[in-house]
Amino acid sequence: MRSRRPWLFGAPLLPVLARLCGLPLHTLPVLNTFAAILTVLEVIYVLGSHVLVPFQLAAAACRQVVQALEVYRLVALGVSLWSQLAVPLLFLVFWLVLFSLRLSSFLASSGSPLAQQGLLFLLLSSAAECCSTPYSLVGLTFTVSYLALGVLNLCKFYLLGFGAFQNGNVMHR
Repeated sequence: MRSRRPWLFGAPLLPVLARLCGLPLHTLPVLNTFAAILTVLEVIYVLGSHVLVPFQLAAAACRQVVQALEVYRLVALGVSLWSQLAVPLLFLVFWLVLFSLRLSSFLASSGSPLAQQGLLFLLLSSAAECCSTPYSLVGLTFTVSYLALGVLNLCKFYLLGFGAFQNGNVMHR
């Protein structure tokens, strides 16, 4: 692990080393308790020394947002955060996971009347079930958007070949 302080990991080894050195058996439970207490104290020390790190990271992020807000104003900041956080891709993955889980639950329940209707009916009912919340509806819109972009790229590839992908396309955004 290339630690600068390997002795920090040695506390749980105390009972094993004591047994290898030939200490009597009645001292092993006491040594084990001491090793456990020492390990807990080390964990508390490490957690205590790093408790401010998330707050420092949040403060640095706030400083960057304020600095970007001064330079680019609110709309540009929103667009920048939208692209940096990959919101459309996040919603796409969310909806696809939700859809696959819903579809697998329909397929797993073979006794239900939905499972006996056919594959197209299962796909459509799974998609309908995945649009029950506003977040899942937004996820569906991004899924349709990326699906349309894929169809557009396939058509461009069919019509123009590899030359169609020389310039970047941002139409789907």
